[in-house]
Amino acid sequence: MTICSSFCLKSGESKWNASVPAGQLLKVADKPQFKRICDVGSYFDEKLTNSSAALKARELAIRSGKALIICDDATRPTPASEILPSLSLFLESAGIACADQTILFATGSHRPMTENEARQKIGGRLWGRVKWRSHDWNAQLARIGETKSGIPIEINPLLLDYGCIIGIGSVFPHRYCGWSGGGKIILPGVSGPKSISRTHWMPYYDGSIYLGSKENSAISDTLSAAESAGLSLLVQCICDGSGNTNDIIIGEPAEAHREAIAKAESIMKVTVPEADVVIAQAWPEDGDLWQACKALYSAENVVSRGGHIIVAASLQEGIGPNKNYAELMNSSIEDILRFINRADSAGLSAAAAYVTHLVRMKASVSFVTDSQFSSEISAVTRLNLYSSMQDAVNYALKLNSKATFSVLKEAPLLLPVAERRFNEESQCER
Repeated sequence: MTICSSFCLKSGESKWNASVPAGQLLKVADKPQFKRICDVGSYFDEKLTNSSAALKARELAIRSGKALIICDDATRPTPASEILPSLSLFLESAGIACADQTILFATGSHRPMTENEARQKIGGRLWGRVKWRSHDWNAQLARIGETKSGIPIEINPLLLDYGCIIGIGSVFPHRYCGWSGGGKIILPGVSGPKSISRTHWMPYYDGSIYLGSKENSAISDTLSAAESAGLSLLVQCICDGSGNTNDIIIGEPAEAHREAIAKAESIMKVTVPEADVVIAQAWPEDGDLWQACKALYSAENVVSRGGHIIVAASLQEGIGPNKNYAELMNSSIEDILRFINRADSAGLSAAAAYVTHLVRMKASVSFVTDSQFSSEISAVTRLNLYSSMQDAVNYALKLNSKATFSVLKEAPLLLPVAERRFNEESQCER
């Protein structure tokens, strides 16, 4: 194991450097063996040509005379601008003109996409040739049933007008359902407050849902919602925070998601020494507090009980759209659970606060950020915020001068496994 004494984390224009006493920095973890596809468009073209599921979806488009493409939003690094032109041409070759192709951004509970964000996602080659819309979770929705767990399937009514619906997203470890991707492009992607809130409370009811779990009720429910909504084809990207692509999986939703999880796990799973202090880089999902706290869930896996987590995040949009979450971050479990039956944004915020509460039962938390909203974030959350990574490290060393450190680069895109736990599991398997 390489022992370092300093490290550097970057997020856009932000750069955070720090040093720790020699021998106390155990590991700076990053995704291993990530091989980048140089020409994503050509690679995707070949995948489309050889996919029986894609050909079936195109037949559906021919029959209905149009196609709906549901794409994840600006908070995700999916290289949509390299995929959408090829997909559009694939549909055009079947007689589906660009004017009959619509892109719907699956924002879930996030704010709507700006025009500039939509342009970046769609790409210059296709921009202005296809229609696009941003999902609004507070608009009138269409209820089409419920999942096995009783979650109402309430979707954007635009989906009801299309016989061919194609989803595009990325697959990463996800605390609320094990892995992102799959049916999440529908639930919560194009769903409403009641559905989204209930989905985020699933870890409370189902202990089999944890970061990296592959068989759980959340994955099952979101896929069943996607099937009910008519998702015809799923495109799953395995990529890093910059959108560099390792692989693209195309197929029927359940099969494509299962295959993509296996590929993503082989790349994103990394063993990390359990440490007293875990420093987690929240980029590329660090635009607001709601997104940045995903770094906590990766850090939770490898921080010692009673330890400390330091999250590095730009927080350029401050608290973000879910202020209730920030307000509940320091609340008691009793106060959080008062919202468990709320089918609105407050219920959703409380569900996230519940999972964050589980992290904070194990370790204390502080943030390093250069956000202009630092004062507001600190006042609402009562978290310790630092503008300097070294100051945050020094505080942790003041609490424990012999503290060990592990660093997680691009923490929301990693599946860290504690080295001690990994070794124990290996011995059990033998």
